Amino acid sequence: MDRHKLLAWVLLSVGDQPRHLGEVLLRADGINKATPSLDELRDSLVWLENAGCIKREGNLFKTTKAAAQLRNACEERSQNLFDLWTLLASELRHLVPQDNGASPLTEVEYDRGINDFRARGAKMLREYFEDDA
Repeated sequence: MDRHKLLAWVLLSVGDQPRHLGEVLLRADGINKATPSLDELRDSLVWLENAGCIKREGNLFKTTKAAAQLRNACEERSQNLFDLWTLLASELRHLVPQDNGASPLTEVEYDRGINDFRARGAKMLREYFEDDA
């Protein structure tokens, strides 16, 4: 996957509300039927934070107002999620991140996020099938 497409995927996965990494991974899976690797996620989160697109507050991630406005502008011009993803990737090409000392994601944080993602996914499936019974 091209770098800016990856960045757009991660940015869409973070969203406007503060989210734990497991929630970000669950949203990434919902968008692309996959989760970013540790290296993909670590690099993307640092790039997006240094570009002013996301904020990290402890264990929570959320988009900035500027990134939400950019996404909303792309949404207005898109027909579907794939269009939005493509337009957002194109817009991200114009940003130049500054080194703001963003703290990279650690392997331990990623592993915790993956475990949380799996637990949330399993819970959703259980609830889905319970509703069906």
